[in-house]
Order: sequence, then structure tokens, then C-alpha cells
Amino acid sequence: GRRAGELAEAFGVEALDQDALLARSDIGAVVVATPVPTHRPIAEAAARAGKHVLVEKPMTNTRADADAMVAAADAADVRLAICSQHRYRGAPMAAKAAIDGGRIGSIRMIRIFGPNAGWDIPADHWNSQRAQVSPYMDWGAHACDIVRWLTGAEATLAFAQFASYTDIPPEDQSSMATYTLDNGVLVQIWLTYELPPPTLGSAMQLLIAGSDGIIELDSYGTVRLATPAGGWETIF
Repeated sequence: GRRAGELAEAFGVEALDQDALLARSDIGAVVVATPVPTHRPIAEAAARAGKHVLVEKPMTNTRADADAMVAAADAADVRLAICSQHRYRGAPMAAKAAIDGGRIGSIRMIRIFGPNAGWDIPADHWNSQRAQVSPYMDWGAHACDIVRWLTGAEATLAFAQFASYTDIPPEDQSSMATYTLDNGVLVQIWLTYELPPPTLGSAMQLLIAGSDGIIELDSYGTVRLATPAGGWETIF
């Protein structure tokens, strides 16, 4: 709240505390873009006030907090959603359409690569504090969400290793995670902020192997599809 007055003046809006904001009848939905541990109490308060709630990812730090947020929304009969913008980008939507259209058969394996040369958030920012969020929670929330969306499945087994190759905060800027989904799909997620320049493309790259074809998806770029009969084809 320290910058609220200045921001309000700059944008020509009112600066209100949470209770005053939620009491307004002309507000139907609330966007929660605060540090992660504060998501639950704000979302619960918004739901009790009858407001729909859009929460920044990652949703929370714990399963208990997530369940409580869902319960609050259900009790108040309001919508609760988490920011998952990759579901609405053109490239992932094209890949999803190809999968749903049966162009690669049934999905068998997915590999996601997030190559970055350096952490792009100041060391004194709340997002660099492990008590608030970890690099994998921050970026992995997108990777895990897009896997669930593309496959329609949930994880039944998870294994991950984390490492820090520099003394620059935050900890664990490199990770390799493996998941098994309830439909048998195998998933590998490799995230790192510790590559030397130049990077190896965008921060969300997927290889999706199916029974009848393969999709190469750059969430920020092109989508290519390969089938035994037709070779590689750019579909987006």
C-alpha cells in the first residue's frame, strides 16, 4: 500500500483499502495480484463480499490454502480462476486444436523446456524471497497448467531435483521435474535461469509425442506438426 496514493493520482482513480473496495456495489470482480501468501485471505474476503475472483499464479503455497479458496468461492456462488494465459495464446490454442482433432493420436509423452539466461527480478523484490515463492512455483505453474490442459489429466507421481549454480538469489533457479499422469502420459519439465547467454529460444517450449504424430510448440512462436505420412508442417 505505500505506493497506492501515488498510483491512484497517476491513473485518476481512488485509492481504497481492501474493506472499502469490497464494500462497493459497482465492483463485480477482483484481481488478486499480491504476494503469494496473501492470496488466500484476500480471495476469501472477496468471495464473502460476493465478488468473482481472478488470482495470479501460483495460486497459493499450500494445498490447504487452495482448498479453502475453492470452498469460499463455492459457498458464495462466485467464480474463482487462476491466471493461466498460455491457454489463450495463439500457439498453444493451435496445438490444442490439433490434439483435440486427433492429428497426433493419443498423447504419450511431453517435454517442456524453459531456458533463461539470468533471473530477471531484483534480488530485493518479494518474488525473490523463498518464503513467498520459488522459481519453479512461479514458472512451473504455467508448465503444469498447460500439461493439465493439453492432456485433460492429473499427476499421480512427481519427482524433482533442484540446484543453484550461483550465489545470486533466489535459490533453486534450475530444476528438472518428472511427472506421471493418471492416463499414463510421461512429462519432463526442465527450467533454468542459469544458462550462459545466448538463451536457447523462448521460455516455454514443448515437444508433445503422440501415438500417430509429434507437435513442436513454442508458446511464443510457431507450432509444427509431424506425422509419418506427411513430415513436418507448420500449423501456426
